[in-house]
Amino acid sequence: MKTIGTLVEIVRNVVYLFLGLCVCGFAEKNLTARINGRMDLMLLVLLADLMLLFVFHRQVIGPKANKLPVRTRNYLILAAVLIFIAVYMLS
Repeated sequence: MKTIGTLVEIVRNVVYLFLGLCVCGFAEKNLTARINGRMDLMLLVLLADLMLLFVFHRQVIGPKANKLPVRTRNYLILAAVLIFIAVYMLS
């Protein structure tokens, strides 16, 4: 039974990651079109997306005992926003 529970948890996290990246990609359609295929900027956008998804997962979807401290949450969100601004300025 423990194996089935672990498998369900893995599938749930993969589906969450896929849907989250799809939503982020749709929201950043104008930014990614402006990047014009530069791989370094695409990796920065992916990093910022993963940071935001991590914060959202730990604060909303994850167990209540694993919430991020407020300072860490704010630093991650601020870093992601600054990465988006930097990518916009570099493209």
